[in-house]
Amino acid sequence: MRRRPLPWICGGLETETLIEGKPVVVPKHDEVIEFYGLIEEAEAHLGKARALLREKGYSDLAERIELLQRAVLLSGGVFAGYIDHKDVLGLIERAGKSLDEPPGWSITGCSVEEAEVSVAIVKLRRAERLVSKMSSRLLVSESIAEILSKILSGISYVAYVLRHEICKREGRSQTVKQSLAELAIK
Repeated sequence: MRRRPLPWICGGLETETLIEGKPVVVPKHDEVIEFYGLIEEAEAHLGKARALLREKGYSDLAERIELLQRAVLLSGGVFAGYIDHKDVLGLIERAGKSLDEPPGWSITGCSVEEAEVSVAIVKLRRAERLVSKMSSRLLVSESIAEILSKILSGISYVAYVLRHEICKREGRSQTVKQSLAELAIK
């Protein structure tokens, strides 16, 4: 079988992407491209956390992280216009079902898995800010920006709750309030 040469559609300073079902040519430095990149990075961090949680035997947490990982990946499809946002919200709801409310902010770093989830949250929050910025620049409609904001906020919150659960299981959960109390003692 003969291989066809790869097309150089992404060569140069511009690239083609999908926004709400329409192909659009944008500069490679555009917020749209950064948004898609942040989604890919967040999904990869969640994937690493999931694999590490499985190795530790926390299969229930790994399954929840996998649901969030799928939701992150599919949020790019919502942005592109070919995934129904209700399907993504359903994944987020399943991932967060019956989790306890965290007792407050916590310090990152109780485990590698928790740190990976924390990095994913940071990427998702950045993606959410980009969606807002793209909406104000009229690159995306206000309705899709609202939907994506709800999706990304939902994923971030459930991931935040899972961070607490990971640390609790590791026996290393510490809130900012506890850390401040320790500082006062020293």
